[in-house]
Amino acid sequence: MTIDHSTEVFDEFCFKVVDKPPRKFLSYWSRLVFTGKAAPMIEAKSSSEVKKLVASDANYIGFIPSGDMDDTVKLVDKF
Repeated sequence: MTIDHSTEVFDEFCFKVVDKPPRKFLSYWSRLVFTGKAAPMIEAKSSSEVKKLVASDANYIGFIPSGDMDDTVKLVDKF
C-alpha cells in the first residue's frame, strides 16, 4: 500500500528503504505484477486513507509522513 506515487514521501521510501529511484521501483513492481509474483499496489490518496486501509487488514503495510502517525496503526520503522 502506498500513498500517491508523486509525493516526496514515496520518493523517500524508494530511496531509503528499497534503495532504488522511484521509477525503477515502479518498473520492478510492474514486472512482478505482470508475472503474477505480486499484487498491484493500492495507491491511497491521503495518509488518512492509508491508515484506514492498514488498520482494516493485518496483511497490509503502508507508509505515511511521520507527522500523520497516530494510535490507529502500528509503527514498524521510521526513516
